[in-house]
Amino acid sequence: MPSVIFKKACYKKVFSLNLIEELSKEFNVSKTAVLLRFTDIDAGTYPLMIFFFRKGVLSSFKKSSDFPFKDVPFKTKIGQPPPKTSVIGEYYLNKETKFKEVMEVSVTDWFWRDSNIKLNEQCFYSDYDYDISILWPD
Repeated sequence: MPSVIFKKACYKKVFSLNLIEELSKEFNVSKTAVLLRFTDIDAGTYPLMIFFFRKGVLSSFKKSSDFPFKDVPFKTKIGQPPPKTSVIGEYYLNKETKFKEVMEVSVTDWFWRDSNIKLNEQCFYSDYDYDISILWPD
């Protein structure tokens, strides 16, 4: 996904999983590949932090260099479950409820710092024991 073409495809579009799915089809790549591309291309796309969970625990994460809390410690570590107050954390507490829409969350749901900035969180659930939680500023 060449950066110029990728940025053009994203231009003036609202970030969401729908956009990820659209770009996945347009570039004929996985949704995960599109998400990772967002973290590699900064100015002109979206500041993001992506958490990858396998069997309910954090397996990896990636953040764009323009994500506003990129240097702030977050409330989970590799091998641990997500914070209970996060959207993905609430899902793991009650597996019957999948939150698929964009949810506004507090910075303190994920990070060890308070802020007036609101974050959006949206989750992607798979049938293969891995789930993805995406954060971006409102």
